[in-house]
Amino acid sequence: MKKSNREINIFSMSTLDLFASAMGAFILITLVLFPYVLNTGKSEEREAQVKAQLEKQLAEIKAQLKEREAQREERVDAPLPDTGKSEEQVAEIKAQLAERVDALRQQVAILQEEVDSTSILLGIKTNAKKFVFAIDMSGSMRGHGQSTILSVEALLDGFKTEMELAMIGFGPLRYWPANRTYFQVNQNTRNRVTSQVKGWMRQVGGGTPTFEALKEALILNPEEIILLTDGQPSTGQYGGDWRSIVNTITRLNTQKIPIHAIAIGDYLAQGDFVEFLIELTKRNDGTLVGPKPG
Repeated sequence: MKKSNREINIFSMSTLDLFASAMGAFILITLVLFPYVLNTGKSEEREAQVKAQLEKQLAEIKAQLKEREAQREERVDAPLPDTGKSEEQVAEIKAQLAERVDALRQQVAILQEEVDSTSILLGIKTNAKKFVFAIDMSGSMRGHGQSTILSVEALLDGFKTEMELAMIGFGPLRYWPANRTYFQVNQNTRNRVTSQVKGWMRQVGGGTPTFEALKEALILNPEEIILLTDGQPSTGQYGGDWRSIVNTITRLNTQKIPIHAIAIGDYLAQGDFVEFLIELTKRNDGTLVGPKPG
């Protein structure tokens, strides 16, 4: 009788399951980390959900890796059936499988580093350390002071101790600190930021010089800019419309600094305003966040 030719399948069902599970979890986390555009849910609830999903998915990857490694060790130690393979061939197969498990360990380590270094500021995913907040102080912001203060506080909740901040108020332009330097965010400075924003919201008035504020923010050379505004920019003093502002700011942004935007107030009723923010953030690698109005 002819002897059957049995082969060892390097990619057993358990091994394939290992990589499929890891890849699935990796894709899920990538999706969770993706920027949010027009997130109309409550920002605090969304931020908590993001963090919980990150922790859950990472824990699942680690648990799967531990389980599969244990299974691999059991199979490696178990006596092999008569396969017709030489000891050298069997050793090579074991080494290939070990390399794949090591590659998965490295993937988990990279993902852990990504999670540790990523902050989520009111739905904005970032790895930056130096920020400028550009805060609208125009007359239309009257009545939106509380929303602005809550948005700033929510942004600061996502700050880590190594992050730095400077602020520009516009309508007319104001700087904080006045010497236009950055300061490290800690509990003491958080309270000072909140007090400063409250003071600015009591002084709102005039037009909306968004262009000038963004131009000044670029001069401060931050790693990222976050614009908080409730309406279209004023365009009368330099002609054109909001499209010309987007074009000019994008051209001036030679360092490709991400510009994010947080829409304040009843922005959903302002089609041109939303279109302006979409174009501004899209062309400058930013994220548009729209907290639920009201």
